[in-house]
Amino acid sequence: MLDLAQVLLRETRHVAIATVNTDGSPHCSPVFMVFDERLRGIWSSDPRSLHSHNIDRTGQAFLVLFNPEHGGGLYIKARAKPVGEPDLEQAYATYKSSGHPVADLSSYSSGAPQQLYHATPEQIWVNQSQKDPRGVIIHDHRIEIPLDQLL
Repeated sequence: MLDLAQVLLRETRHVAIATVNTDGSPHCSPVFMVFDERLRGIWSSDPRSLHSHNIDRTGQAFLVLFNPEHGGGLYIKARAKPVGEPDLEQAYATYKSSGHPVADLSSYSSGAPQQLYHATPEQIWVNQSQKDPRGVIIHDHRIEIPLDQLL
């Protein structure tokens, strides 16, 4: 399970990020995300988007990474916030390291139309499935992976 989690964090780039609206209803957005060496997920969003407002208000996010090529997914409960100026260059370098086209660093500074955000994991789980002889899932459950084992 640990190996799967490490591969998913290293190779999965499209992540669903769930937040909570002011009325308590869920909101989910797909984002392009890169994880750094401290397991923080870094992505770019418009600060006016609904999930950005929800993060500004609550600081909470729940991420789901799924990669069928690797046969699994991760669930991550996280604290999320905009990347501040002291950490902006490092976060930008991580985001840019993906090879995905990104704007220049100044395009993500305070007041810009896009801002970098990061989500710091509090808990991480991997899904474990049990299948019958036909390959049909008959039971699945989450197994928590201690963060210190992934660092």
